[in-house]
Amino acid sequence: MEQIMTKKTLQLLATVALVTGMGLASATTAHAADTTGTATTSGNVALTAEGDEGGATGGVKLAAAPNVSLPDTQMNGGDQTIEGFVSAAALGKANDGVVTAINAGHKTDWQVQVASSPFVSGSDTMNASTLVMTGTNATTTGTGVAPSTLNKAITFNTGSTTPNQNVMTADYTNKGEGVGTWSMNYSGATLSLKAGNVAGNYASTLTWTLTNTPVS
Repeated sequence: MEQIMTKKTLQLLATVALVTGMGLASATTAHAADTTGTATTSGNVALTAEGDEGGATGGVKLAAAPNVSLPDTQMNGGDQTIEGFVSAAALGKANDGVVTAINAGHKTDWQVQVASSPFVSGSDTMNASTLVMTGTNATTTGTGVAPSTLNKAITFNTGSTTPNQNVMTADYTNKGEGVGTWSMNYSGATLSLKAGNVAGNYASTLTWTLTNTPVS
């Protein structure tokens, strides 16, 4: 567990001057005490970073990832464009279309990636088509340096496994990026459906992965 500690110090410096003056017996004058003083104290706080349980991600966690939904569509024998949306987050968050990573204060690089399985319906695979998730800009909580990679267009091949693609990449080692809460917001999804596919209820699994491997 990474912990920031400060050395506790406490100092108290004070000087007091007391001056009295005595005149002749016939006239006595008392002067008020002149007092001056300075004091220095210390402020101390120990900060720990949430999520440091010794896991493989260095304490950074993936807090939200979305599902993709497309409307039921009647094929017409030609190429078609089907507009869908990115729906409620798969990790239980209420925000639609959001991929969120939280680095609560760890000095580590990190990245979020996504891969997909083929779109299949029983023994049938959707061939020669692509699904594109489109995003807007990223949002943050705090004043940290934004991840240098923010992928606003993620393309999945429906006919085969799509390997990992970067969604967000934070280079802490070289640039001090990615401390805080970071969300990439995806607003929609477009399926470019090619002619020649057969009817069915097609589904794919999107796998979102967060790692803290060094950014090259």
